[in-house]
Amino acid sequence: MIIDGVDTSNLRMTMQDLAECNLCARGSKRFLEKKGVCFRHFLKEGLPLDTVISWNDGSSNKVVEHILRKQKHER
Repeated sequence: MIIDGVDTSNLRMTMQDLAECNLCARGSKRFLEKKGVCFRHFLKEGLPLDTVISWNDGSSNKVVEHILRKQKHER
């Protein structure tokens, strides 16, 4: 998927991204587990950004926007 000129197909959301958006680990763990994501696996591997985008959720959209801004800045 391409959003604002950024190819999201190889991007992953990580715990660092959640922390940079001021989202706490405990709440993030609960949220991800409700979505069927193993939190330990998430901590090791991250989560494909396209999966997060498909949730179209307020908190996850905030993180997606943050990751996209970081990618644009790194160019």
